[in-house]
Amino acid sequence: MSDTPHDLGGDTHIETERADAARPDGAAIRRFALPSLLGILTFLTPVRVDGNWTILMGLISDTGKNFVGAGMPWVVYGLLCISAVGTVYAKTLGR
Repeated sequence: MSDTPHDLGGDTHIETERADAARPDGAAIRRFALPSLLGILTFLTPVRVDGNWTILMGLISDTGKNFVGAGMPWVVYGLLCISAVGTVYAKTLGR
């Protein structure tokens, strides 16, 4: 029995080549950074509109409500139906 409980009796060489191979390339960094920056701009960056501070997503939402007007429930209902049909298709026929 060994005096040290953490001694596994195996190779103590730490492999460093795999760590270098796992480093992300430029394309992977861009695939992560661009959506992250878009999310930061959309949800966290304040903008001033007509003397009031808001976020960009609030501005987009208000513009959409003003554009669609009273038809907003029908737009939401249509998107819900498209989502439901797409889900059923993907789970049954899309395999």
